[in-house]
Amino acid sequence: MIYTQVEVNHGAGDVVVTTASGGKATASRTLGGDVIFCAGQSNMVFPLELAFNATAEAETLSKYPNFRFFMTALDYESEPQFDLKPGPSECVPANASLCAKKCAVPGMCNRWVTAAEASANNYTYLMQFSAVCYLTARDIARMHTGTRPMGLVFSAWGGTRVEAWMSTNAINSAAHAVVPGKVIAPKTEPAQNAQSALYNAMVAPFDPLSVRAALWYQGEANCNNLPPEAVAAGANRSTYYSQYLQAMIADWRQRKKMGDFAFLVMGLPPSVAHTSAVAGSDATGRPQVGGCVRVYIHTSAYSSTAMARKYIHVYNMQGFLPRCVPFWLFCFLLSPPTWEPQLVMMPTCPATRARTITCLLYTSPSPRDRG
Repeated sequence: MIYTQVEVNHGAGDVVVTTASGGKATASRTLGGDVIFCAGQSNMVFPLELAFNATAEAETLSKYPNFRFFMTALDYESEPQFDLKPGPSECVPANASLCAKKCAVPGMCNRWVTAAEASANNYTYLMQFSAVCYLTARDIARMHTGTRPMGLVFSAWGGTRVEAWMSTNAINSAAHAVVPGKVIAPKTEPAQNAQSALYNAMVAPFDPLSVRAALWYQGEANCNNLPPEAVAAGANRSTYYSQYLQAMIADWRQRKKMGDFAFLVMGLPPSVAHTSAVAGSDATGRPQVGGCVRVYIHTSAYSSTAMARKYIHVYNMQGFLPRCVPFWLFCFLLSPPTWEPQLVMMPTCPATRARTITCLLYTSPSPRDRG
């Protein structure tokens, strides 16, 4: 298999690649722009239809006709896959094993969908698309990129842990980094939560795809207590998750071979009432997992990483994204060259049910991240 890299201008059209021997391959209706890869668990799966003012938010797509959407069908595999399987609607019971397991919009997974298709039938498709993924990209376009093409790849599965989204190499690297001199391996889990199961089926096929940024929203599935042997070895939830997340970020970047593209992380909040005691918050495990992004990742070499924290499954997307997106935009396109992570903290939000929202930004030395 031969990969060919072709620079495509913003306008739509056909791209023809001709080999030295005269063979030709044609890609039709191409667009050149930015691609955001959105992944994680239920926080990323949270559909636009459940957000406040969903219809009004969906109607804003009319201003961005060059948006393209890709909803990855749910699937898991024991080995890395070169390509995605057909969607479930394309199978019959006799060959069901050859197709992916579930698609939120039958017949519209594992393919690019135009803005017009996403808007059809009262926004049927867009309403099932990730609210965080769409609204983040929409606000970046509103603030900076305008009508430049934007491709949104939505590859997420509710209730899944970070280990499922990591390659075996990344897991091995993380296992040796949690506690120096010891191996802290993941627990064994079945189906979609097995080690590397989702990386193999829902990430590996995208490895050759260039992206402008990744948007990651996950963590609850890693809030459970670690096995006693891991604790006895000196590990805790924060050090464990921070090393595994860092290893995943580094591995995704390395496999694309395009430098330190921006990696935007939505961190976990305490997920308890604002009147709760600190002990009640700690018991959820979310401060340890959410905090590890803030405390640990910025001390490492993994740069160009932004982070925000909010309530689990927030319906008021409009309440926190406007506070976070300007800093993500800086990370996404305009970060100045620097070899040292630079921390920028936004002012805290007014006291609300969601407490405060903090957005953290880590700049990158990569020219590709400077726009």
